[in-house]
Amino acid sequence: MSPLKLSLIAGFLAVLVTIGGHHHVQQGRLQEARRLRAENDRLRMEVNQRRQTPSIKGVDAGAGTGVGALDVAKGKETSRVDHAKMDARVPGTEYRNEGQATPVAAMQSLAWACDRGDAVLMESMIYFDESARPKARDYLAALPERVRAQWTTPEAMAAALLVSDGINRPYPVATIIQHAKTEELRPGRMAVLLPGTGRERIEYQETPAGWKYAITEAMVDNYIRRAAEQAKGTR
Repeated sequence: MSPLKLSLIAGFLAVLVTIGGHHHVQQGRLQEARRLRAENDRLRMEVNQRRQTPSIKGVDAGAGTGVGALDVAKGKETSRVDHAKMDARVPGTEYRNEGQATPVAAMQSLAWACDRGDAVLMESMIYFDESARPKARDYLAALPERVRAQWTTPEAMAAALLVSDGINRPYPVATIIQHAKTEELRPGRMAVLLPGTGRERIEYQETPAGWKYAITEAMVDNYIRRAAEQAKGTR
């Protein structure tokens, strides 16, 4: 076998090993992210409960004063509602699962899936362009068996990568995404625009199941190129 062929084979194997290593690292990050999220939610709930306690005591104290008990109760109840509104980051409000009826709703749901590390939901929201899927399928087929066995389809592989990217580079929160603009690229294809964020332009495809995150041939080519460059840098 020629030195050139040996070099190409060695480079390809390095790419595969690197991908396998990245996948295991990202799985660890997903578990840690879930643990931290659960802890943050617990702390937020404790804070909310402490805020509400003084208001409840205030209702009891007001019952025996010259102020009408009903009026006091109404005032304190309003106070509790206001506290809830002021805390815009209570559990579940940073991201929202809004379905896939529109491109913006699909982005909200996609960000929600990333925040929770939900690769199953993400997989259902992926659409490969006709020219992109064969390349992704061939790339998956060329991975080592121990890595390839973790994903049964190109969509499953892409979902794991998108969730990992969403954890490393979080999407803007729901209140920002809801103001996103859309641009029609062609019938059934829209771009969601979020200028000034790390997600400035993402394409979505309309399908019978709703709008889905579109993966283009250029995106697949770019990922394969970057993976090869990373593997080359580790040799």
